[in-house]
Amino acid sequence: MRERVRKLQAQEWDLVNSWSDRALRVHLTSFVNLCARQWHDDHPMTTVLRRYREVIALLPDPRQLRTGSDFETRSLACVERLRPLIGDLAERDAAEVTFEQQERSRDPVLWIPPMTILGEAGPGWPFHLLCWNEANSLVEGVQTPYRAARHIATEAYHNPDDPFGLIPPMTELAERYEDQASTRKVTAADIRTTLSDFLSRAPWPISDSCACWIAQLRVVPGRPPSEAASAVGQCAARGTAAADRAEEYVRGESSIAATGAHLTLRQLEQRVLGALRAHGDRPVEYLHEIHAIAGQAMPSTSPRPTPGSKLRARGERQSALRDFHPISPAG
Repeated sequence: MRERVRKLQAQEWDLVNSWSDRALRVHLTSFVNLCARQWHDDHPMTTVLRRYREVIALLPDPRQLRTGSDFETRSLACVERLRPLIGDLAERDAAEVTFEQQERSRDPVLWIPPMTILGEAGPGWPFHLLCWNEANSLVEGVQTPYRAARHIATEAYHNPDDPFGLIPPMTELAERYEDQASTRKVTAADIRTTLSDFLSRAPWPISDSCACWIAQLRVVPGRPPSEAASAVGQCAARGTAAADRAEEYVRGESSIAATGAHLTLRQLEQRVLGALRAHGDRPVEYLHEIHAIAGQAMPSTSPRPTPGSKLRARGERQSALRDFHPISPAG
């Protein structure tokens, strides 16, 4: 059975790679998936950088399919926003990229894709981004039904919050596709139907600028939460009078923090969120200015293990996934 599944997956991989006019989108789908799975350290950052390099190389190719969809536009915007942050590293040979450089490149990969494609980076975003990416790629003809289903089903390993109940049907359909060759056409149609229904129910992309402002607090480089909030307020102040009042609010929070009353990032987010929601219009046109403020380095929002422990954990994870997730890490 294992050999049969591996053979099927190799055939599917060969199929998507035979779509020469869709190579850009095939690699882009893979890149976004790798970004989502990087949250769990499923792959080395060098794998993510290599896929990014392949996407960049195909961008100027006029033969590549462009659907012009909002999803495609957001995905390509994600690539461009990452260029000043990881572009140079992606051009290097993997052996030339130090572990420290990989770590620094990891943070923008974790925050820019969900913010650009989903419009948020809330709890559970890695799974949400992967599912959204697979479903849209399938609808736009740059992914196969089996690969989309198997990639989503495999995320059960991480036990994600699954509010749309995708893992059970994707698991059942992927296994049926693997086991029942004679009914694969019907199974593929069932996968398409299930993921199309998911697209119709899911809330993404989120355009509420209030959520965008708050998420941007996470990507201001090396600044304490109070300064991050102040930077957001300064950008918002260029929009409306309501945003100007929000700036006064976050400046007040900055003063509180400066006098020694400690505010965690989450507490500050909640307070700024409440202020912005209370003040009417919330402009989004200056979000790019916050991205500019973000610069070249972004802070982590989770405890980081030492390099040695991280490498050991990654090795153990990949070993555990070898049988569970036989799809190529680059796929």
